[in-house]
Amino acid sequence: MVAQPRITQVSNNYSYLLPSHPSYGIAKGSIFIIVGTGLANSSTPLQNMPLKTELNGVSAKVTVGGTSTDVIWYYVTPTALGGVLPSNTPVGKGTITVTNNGQTSTPAPILVVNNAFGLLTLDQSGTGTAAVFNTQYDLLSATNSTRPGDIIVLWGSGIGPVAGDETLQQAQVNLENSPITVEIGGLPARLTYRGRSIFPGLDQINAVVPERVRLGCNVPVVVKAGTFWSNVATIPVATNGGACPPVTDNCAVNYLQPEPRGGITDWSPDGSRYLVNREDANGISQIYVGQKGHEAVCISCNDIPGGPAAKRRKMQPHWHPSGRWIVLAVEQENFERPPFVSDQIIEGWLQSGIWVDIWATAPDGSSWHKIQDFGPANPANGFTGVAFTPDGRQGVWAQIVDGNVFKYSFGRWELILAEWQEVNGVPSFTNIRNITPPDTYWVEPGNFSPNGKDLLLTADQGFPNHADVQGQDQYILDIVTGKMTNLTNTPKVWDEHGVFSPDGEKILFMSSWPYRSELFASTILGLKTEFMMMDKDGSNLRQITHFNQPGFPEHSTASGVAANGQWSPDGSTISALNLFFPKYASWEIVFQGKCAGP
Repeated sequence: MVAQPRITQVSNNYSYLLPSHPSYGIAKGSIFIIVGTGLANSSTPLQNMPLKTELNGVSAKVTVGGTSTDVIWYYVTPTALGGVLPSNTPVGKGTITVTNNGQTSTPAPILVVNNAFGLLTLDQSGTGTAAVFNTQYDLLSATNSTRPGDIIVLWGSGIGPVAGDETLQQAQVNLENSPITVEIGGLPARLTYRGRSIFPGLDQINAVVPERVRLGCNVPVVVKAGTFWSNVATIPVATNGGACPPVTDNCAVNYLQPEPRGGITDWSPDGSRYLVNREDANGISQIYVGQKGHEAVCISCNDIPGGPAAKRRKMQPHWHPSGRWIVLAVEQENFERPPFVSDQIIEGWLQSGIWVDIWATAPDGSSWHKIQDFGPANPANGFTGVAFTPDGRQGVWAQIVDGNVFKYSFGRWELILAEWQEVNGVPSFTNIRNITPPDTYWVEPGNFSPNGKDLLLTADQGFPNHADVQGQDQYILDIVTGKMTNLTNTPKVWDEHGVFSPDGEKILFMSSWPYRSELFASTILGLKTEFMMMDKDGSNLRQITHFNQPGFPEHSTASGVAANGQWSPDGSTISALNLFFPKYASWEIVFQGKCAGP
């Protein structure tokens, strides 16, 4: 008997964006892929026209708003199906089912949109070098670059719907009314054609390389359909064609894109898994964990015996260096909510570490342990952290012990050092002690350098007025000697959330430095920040984002605040949050090389 088919993923056939991606959607008339098990009994080659809606006994039906359409097949295999979503499919949230020789799958969700493009890349992974040609249809490469002013030909799918029979050869019509734009190196490119090729669902875009585009072997190209971004690919550009110029600055930003995993991403110590902190369908911050290259699964969205309730917010997740645990902040079950305070303010305070406890969970969510309770019996009322030494034996957090914001701008906090232990599979902290540096009342840990003793801190040590420390600085604390080193020395500029790169040579942090001449840029009500980077000694300061500066891809009319970020294990990318209080937008910052990897 044929086993019931099972659908695990539905994506554009070229971008492979996952449902968590903010630009996810399957465009009407596009080629898409269905991944799963038991989808077909055997594999077929790529089909020639006329295409069919049933192939080897396999069919699929998409239903949106009560209207169903049949997928038009290019190929079927037991684990993947490739076909065209008919252009007459309604827009909206719907379901898709696959029937394999009489057995029908459980319906899987699908989001149908008018336009959402996927770029074809050389290795067909959705990342890396685009499969791009010149007008003579010569493939571009590191030794055959395009030039500013040249026309290049991009391939992919998702420009939008067309009329006519999509099982047959298509008319090559320029779909000028489709809201498609192309950016090359962050600059808009003029389009000379955007429409179907002769093949159903396969689109062609002819774009003029901007005259002022920067040169290089990996110049980014992205196709946008309104607010929907394609996958970002790269092309080689040289002044006179031929060989493209190599990278001269590994830490120069190549491009920014919406975070592909839908939220700030923290990679496991071995790089095989990742966790994402993002909101569920109810607007509650949850923890999602996934294998590299696959969609993450929520491990905190359900009530689990011994664990926190699903309705409680989970924040500040970090991997323990062993990879066996995720340590995080969880909203307390009961806390005294101040009167006349809005839900937005409460959410903001929770995100800041008030009314949360320290928990640890196994990466699959099967085992939960509260390891530090900041309830009524504890003089502290919440925390930020935890930062672990690279060997995982010690953890540091800051805990709030006085919420008087008239006396201290952000309350009074203490820095705590503790030993991490596991007994019979249960984690806990022991030997807990206060290591707050002298004359420091606002303190927030970043992370440890690979040397295991240098800890990045946001703090106010030595400030003349601890009731006015909105211009906090970045420090390194040597936890062995207690020595504090001020790296930024800008008490009038907001500097926060510093994190060492994987090799310990670079520091990422948020700062109002680019707007230091603006009166309110370093104040709570007028805060304006960008992500900055400096060397570990505070030298070589550079700006790496432009959220508040028109003309950059990451800029928007509600520019928000650069908040905090996480380095990838190889130091080639940063996953970062942009705050629109109390909500966030997430971005991936991609460098031109391995900026600061081990």
